[in-house]
Amino acid sequence: MHKTIFAFATPEGRSAIAVLRLSGPECRAVCTKIAGDVPSPRTGSVRVLRDPRDGDVIDEAIVFWTPGPGSFTGEDCLEFHVHGSRAVRSALLATLGSLPDCIPAGPGEFTLRAFLNGKTDLVKVEGLADLLEAETQVQRRQAISQRSGAVHVRVGAWREKLLGAMALLEASIDFSDEDDVRTDLKSEVGNALGSLEIDLVREIGRARYAEVIRDGFKVAIAGPPNVGKSSLINALSRRDLAIVTEHAGTTRDILEASLEIDGMLVRFFDMAGLRDTEDPVERIGVERARALAASTDLVLWLRSSDQEMPPAPEGLAHEGRLRHIFTKADLCSASAFEPSRIYVSSKSGYGIAELIELIGELAATAAGRGEPAVLTNARQASCVSQCYEAVARAKSLLSVDSAEVVCEELRAANDALSRLTGRIGPEEVLGAIFSRFCIGK
Repeated sequence: MHKTIFAFATPEGRSAIAVLRLSGPECRAVCTKIAGDVPSPRTGSVRVLRDPRDGDVIDEAIVFWTPGPGSFTGEDCLEFHVHGSRAVRSALLATLGSLPDCIPAGPGEFTLRAFLNGKTDLVKVEGLADLLEAETQVQRRQAISQRSGAVHVRVGAWREKLLGAMALLEASIDFSDEDDVRTDLKSEVGNALGSLEIDLVREIGRARYAEVIRDGFKVAIAGPPNVGKSSLINALSRRDLAIVTEHAGTTRDILEASLEIDGMLVRFFDMAGLRDTEDPVERIGVERARALAASTDLVLWLRSSDQEMPPAPEGLAHEGRLRHIFTKADLCSASAFEPSRIYVSSKSGYGIAELIELIGELAATAAGRGEPAVLTNARQASCVSQCYEAVARAKSLLSVDSAEVVCEELRAANDALSRLTGRIGPEEVLGAIFSRFCIGK
């Protein structure tokens, strides 16, 4: 990290203001060369920026100087707030690229430096990444919860129980000859580990809630050909996303539309009609449709209201994910509707609002009804699962093995919690996390 990195923190294209960010040991020298001097720390100051190679004026800008370690990255930092034309951006990048020990930043490199300098940890980094990608209010709230340290409170309580159990066991090892060392320590340790197991299992189970919030509640619009699948996704998305014709097999690829329902991201998938076919292209579409429908959170099995339709194929109705939706309600008399059925008409709009309301309720249930989950991605859930497995092994060994062996399992459990927050962890994990960030963050 001896190089000074630079990148625009604002998107490409024309804008009123563009923000260029630098971090590293050359920030003070860069500011002196380009802006003439270094302004007071954390105070916006107007300066004329010049190319030190020929004195050419680049722009008039607001300059912010933040010395380390009191900056976001923990290093000296510098920001130039310039006019957002392509010409200004290009000239400033060219000037910085000509300076010694200054290099363009990679994706997430500013945040990576903050992590490596102890200014943040992996859980907060992941929360920041989720916040940058948030599309709905529920996603935003979950990401902010991660950023605010909700995980640390829970992990701190788990680690306290682990360390307490380890202290009791190590006391029995180190002071086994002392008269005041209690003989019922293993029973006390067993109770503590049992309580910790319950906590860990509960949070691992709740990780699914956060996954639904982050990735969206996935809804497959399935059924035989010509039951109105494409018409329904057009009605839900309020645009002509899919081609609608009277010919069977029109839809072959999978089409997606996203809606925000009560703050939740809901992703709808229109797909090929499920039927046996000799057409090789349509057959591929049907196979993809079956695979996707089996992996979504909800399957809307469409059946035409004006004719008898085949039942849903086996494999789609497990875990209560299937809902029968009767389409083309405008072709039937309302007096013929059965109270237990859900009727919609994409043409007239009948029942669409009620269907959206039902899907919103199902999505809220799948997301835990607004209760914040501590673990919000697969990496975090995996770390806690590893901690749970080590705790379970330790508990099972209490009555049959030495205290030293049990302590080793508890150390493994503690290491898993350390990987959760990033105190220890392989480089490939860091690479996967920081690659999610845009350049300049």
